[in-house]
Amino acid sequence: MDHTYGDLEKRAKELKRIQEELVIRLTQAPEGSLKVVMMRGRPRFYYRESSSDRNGKYLGEKDGQLIAQLAQKNNDELELTAVRQELEAIQGYMSKFPKVSVEEVYERLHPAKKTLVTPSVETDEMFLERWKKKYHTDESFSRGRPEFVTDRGELVRSKSE
Repeated sequence: MDHTYGDLEKRAKELKRIQEELVIRLTQAPEGSLKVVMMRGRPRFYYRESSSDRNGKYLGEKDGQLIAQLAQKNNDELELTAVRQELEAIQGYMSKFPKVSVEEVYERLHPAKKTLVTPSVETDEMFLERWKKKYHTDESFSRGRPEFVTDRGELVRSKSE
């Protein structure tokens, strides 16, 4: 499976987890909403029982817990909307996304067919072989120069390599 498709599946799974958590929290949240009005540089909080309640009831310092709960509820509602929109977009994209990417076509071929074709997209193994031929020939190591060996036992030309 292509990395992109797998990444989308992983993201969708995480979003579904977040969605479940938000739905549970919203069922436990208090009714109503919070209105914030700035007065003389300080926020003033008002409890609104319904969306038709334009002004609301003033909440003082003693109502700090209710203020925090209503603010959290508002945040959770906005997050839930964002999660649902992203999930819908991912699911729509995944429904149209090919199950096999162009990079995977060659990898899925029968080994006998692989010897007969040249893929349009270079595989990781092909890149590695090409890189080894270009940078790791016996001529690239000069006699008399220090030799550096990696932890995997590979001969390299310098410490940085």
